[in-house]
Amino acid sequence: MNGTRLIIIALAMHANTVFAASADTTATAEHHSLWHSLLLESQHNPAFMLDAYAHSYSELSLYADYKHANRPLLYEFGTGDQLWEAAAKSYLHLSKRMSVWGSASYRTGRKHALKWNSTGDYLLLHPYVMGDTLGGDLHNERYTFSGGYAVRLGKLTLGTHIDFRAEHEYRTTDPRVRSIATDMTLRGGVRRTFRLYEAGIGVGGTFYKQTNDVKFFREEGVIPEYQMSGLGADYERFSGSNRSAYYKSTGILTDIDLRPTGDRSGIYVTANYRFAPYKRILPELNSLPLSTLYITNAAATVGWKHHGMVGWGLFGGISHEGRKGDEHIAGSSSGTQYRTIITLTMYHSRQNDYHIGGACSIGSSNVLTLELRGGYRKYAADYVVPERRMSFSKLYSALDAQWIRPFGRTTQFIWNLHTAFYANKNKDITMPYATMDAARTDLVNHTYDALTADYAMVDTDLRLFYAPQKWKGYGAFVSLSSGYTGSKMYHDTTLKCSVGITF
Repeated sequence: MNGTRLIIIALAMHANTVFAASADTTATAEHHSLWHSLLLESQHNPAFMLDAYAHSYSELSLYADYKHANRPLLYEFGTGDQLWEAAAKSYLHLSKRMSVWGSASYRTGRKHALKWNSTGDYLLLHPYVMGDTLGGDLHNERYTFSGGYAVRLGKLTLGTHIDFRAEHEYRTTDPRVRSIATDMTLRGGVRRTFRLYEAGIGVGGTFYKQTNDVKFFREEGVIPEYQMSGLGADYERFSGSNRSAYYKSTGILTDIDLRPTGDRSGIYVTANYRFAPYKRILPELNSLPLSTLYITNAAATVGWKHHGMVGWGLFGGISHEGRKGDEHIAGSSSGTQYRTIITLTMYHSRQNDYHIGGACSIGSSNVLTLELRGGYRKYAADYVVPERRMSFSKLYSALDAQWIRPFGRTTQFIWNLHTAFYANKNKDITMPYATMDAARTDLVNHTYDALTADYAMVDTDLRLFYAPQKWKGYGAFVSLSSGYTGSKMYHDTTLKCSVGITF
């Protein structure tokens, strides 16, 4: 794919909206408001996007991101990255009964010092990835596109939305990793408006593919490429010389929402569910199905939101992620043909998060917003044979603050702050250390130490908008962000700057 062509298309798409959008301080404040985001979860249903914002707004931007850590938090994540991105987004009211929105982006850069991870989308596909002990830097290239449409038909509102991502990661030195992934989500939703409340239901599907291979050309020869299966274990029979894999998945999702109409105060409820099986296939062995990872995500939030000069809200919620891994045991080969003779469920992991919180917003133009939440997070994972177990739980608290300060109708200052602290309460690990080599022992212990550590984080962002009247609807902005995450053994620093135009 051609990144330049994608950006040109995005620019052309947004150029057609110049006269429909506004760059004044009212529009920019609304589209970047922390208080407004309190109900964002309901916007998973595209029918709620019809009047998600009162003002049209479009933005074109260039980003530069830098992250560096003193050591890998996890070996699979590396020690940091340097990324550059061009992005465009727009939200437009075509009429009182129709709205459209969309975005497009192109990102490129490098990720540094990854190890035990030769597969793209590690966070999505773990633990069923390929990995080796050598690793190295990775080149990254990503394209995204999204678009949606919502229309009101009497008391009903219909909406549809598409998200698409294509990502390419590769390395030009041994081990020469190459992964190409495509990920698409389609959503449809309906909303029914009553006198005081509106309720909606959404459904959709997910479609995922990835091709993944590793090659060696160095004079020193090859090293084993492991087909990982969880908690440091690997599928020993097909590890080593099998250095390619293919992933595919088709999943479903649904959500339900209830919230007050317009700017009325009242209760809001949102719940969503997502399920997808991810198959790992070895193309070099006549498309042998090696494993299937079943991922279940579910979340629910209940809260009360009060609008006014002093707005406030209270909320509580729960989220769950479950992973179940089936390994397909193959019989003896007949040429290159392998047949699955039995399927065993070998891996389980569960992560639950429980939280409560509150938020308040003071002012109408000069706005101060605070959001505080606290919660409890519990994680447990196990592998059946040989027995491996890892578990921990954490208490956490987080504070988000935002100050929006306009200077007339042409200039606006937005400051954001995020802080959080995670304190480990208990932990446990069981591993067959007597049969593990030094590299595998180091991987497991490093992961366990990182996941069970206490750590704190702080992020801040300063953004300045400028839109003088003589620019006829155009504006410009500059943003500077920095962040720090630290524990006893680990700390990282992030820096980000962006510039762009609004219209």
